[in-house]
Amino acid sequence: MHLMHSGRLVEGRQELPPVIKKLCQDIVEHGAMINSAVSEPATGSPSRGGRPQTTARRQPDGSWRISGRKTFTTGSHALSYFIVGCSIEDAGGVEAGLPPLKSERGNFLVPKSAEGVRIEDTWNTVGMRETGSNDLILEDVHLGSEAYLDEQVPVIPSIQTKQGVWGLVLAAVYLGIAQAARDEAVRFARTRRPNSLKQSIATVPHIQDKIGKIEVLLLESKASLFGLAEHYTENSDNVESAWLEPLNICLPTMLLRSSIYPCG
Repeated sequence: MHLMHSGRLVEGRQELPPVIKKLCQDIVEHGAMINSAVSEPATGSPSRGGRPQTTARRQPDGSWRISGRKTFTTGSHALSYFIVGCSIEDAGGVEAGLPPLKSERGNFLVPKSAEGVRIEDTWNTVGMRETGSNDLILEDVHLGSEAYLDEQVPVIPSIQTKQGVWGLVLAAVYLGIAQAARDEAVRFARTRRPNSLKQSIATVPHIQDKIGKIEVLLLESKASLFGLAEHYTENSDNVESAWLEPLNICLPTMLLRSSIYPCG
């Protein structure tokens, strides 16, 4: 997620605003990490259309004050920056000589070091404790005008396709998980010997068939992933969005199927 978010902030842009340059400098020189914080207790994922209860209020001087709670903030203790989805309110307005706001919600870059930012340890999920997906608490966090990311790096239709390629790093994680699952399935098949057999279950035809299907799925997935990465590297100006979206949707599904095949 760190690579995806940092990559999408800079991909295809000829000139970067100072706030993004500073972020990149912190990443390179100090190992800073970034992730999004969008889910909330009441609304869940924003993909369901709920309006964020976390609010960013624009002040008369153009700065922002942000308050709210975000859940499932993966990597919370290791992060240096959060991309926080907020509902936008205006306490400044035209009277203060500020331009009118163009949206009722937006994304803000919040440094972990900002006053009023803290992590509440709410995450203790079996098997996923290491993700550190704790709650992010924002208590009247005061940030400059440059924190409003949607103004700093606005959506540019001509580069949206290029930005989509950063989904490949997430697909690579799925591929690695599936490969490890295949290795474990093979290890188990070779060592599992019920008293009804003289040899391990790896010699049973239907087990071999299932391992073969896993291998085929992995080969297809690897070919898709590395093929698109090579295509993008050779000609980043000619990446078909039709390639990217199916890969982002279908590759994880395909790899998860290969991970859960029963081995007998």
